[in-house]
Amino acid sequence: MVLTQEEYKDFEERSGLKINKGETKNDHKSSKSIDSSTEISSVSSFTHYSKQDIVHKNIRDVVSDKLNCRLYAVIQAMKSLDKQRNGKILPRNLHDVLNIFCHPLSEKEFSQLLKKDDLDENGFICYKSFLVRLTKKVEEINNAFEDKENDYNKMDLNVEELEVKMKQKVFL
Repeated sequence: MVLTQEEYKDFEERSGLKINKGETKNDHKSSKSIDSSTEISSVSSFTHYSKQDIVHKNIRDVVSDKLNCRLYAVIQAMKSLDKQRNGKILPRNLHDVLNIFCHPLSEKEFSQLLKKDDLDENGFICYKSFLVRLTKKVEEINNAFEDKENDYNKMDLNVEELEVKMKQKVFL
């Protein structure tokens, strides 16, 4: 797993880890500071960056930042899942897209991102308004929808093609 610079800074802040330039040298003087009786922990014993540490406000910020970076791909994935072509998808589909393109979210974290008025009477979510609310990029989202309106009917990915595209995003 590779951390972005922002995630690494967040990790440093949470763990209290501060690396000085002198600590990263691999020379004879720096190696003398560890005596032979000192046990050196394995990498697996270090505390890991746990997503449970992220509070609700930060979850919204993390998802919003990731959405801002990958907005076009997220919109395309949501359009592919919108079989009725009405701008609405099931909450579990939205959750899957956010997990793949943005940040892994538990059910509780996902439900915190949703507002009660996000769901319509049939239990669907208008993903356009959801994206606008989280990203505040009204114009860009409208452009992404308008640019592809003519191609919308041509873009008829089946579920297998969508799964392949989503898996490619995960392993990049």
